[in-house]
Amino acid sequence: EFYNARFKDSESAFTRALRLYSIRHSVTKVAHPWTNGYAERLNQTIWQEFYLGRLNKLYTSLDDLNKELDDFMRYYNFNRAHSGYKLRAGGFRFPGQAFFDTREREKIIELKY
Repeated sequence: EFYNARFKDSESAFTRALRLYSIRHSVTKVAHPWTNGYAERLNQTIWQEFYLGRLNKLYTSLDDLNKELDDFMRYYNFNRAHSGYKLRAGGFRFPGQAFFDTREREKIIELKY
């Protein structure tokens, strides 16, 4: 659900879930991609490394495309070394290590789902 200014007095399921888990919801300014740099950089990487490399591939279903995107995101988070200064400053090589606070430099985590 998305916030709609016309219904200020009602509360969405999204808003209730945020309150339930004590999550502060913040948004970025429209047309200011630099205020959300990490997400914008991830979008650019997905475009360059995933989609552009598969322009000639024919997918027979959306599930096939989603499975391949899931595989790419698993690789991106747990096997593709990153050079971001904040990641390096924390002693991490992969975003998955930072997210799960796994500081062993060479250890690779693989999520099973």
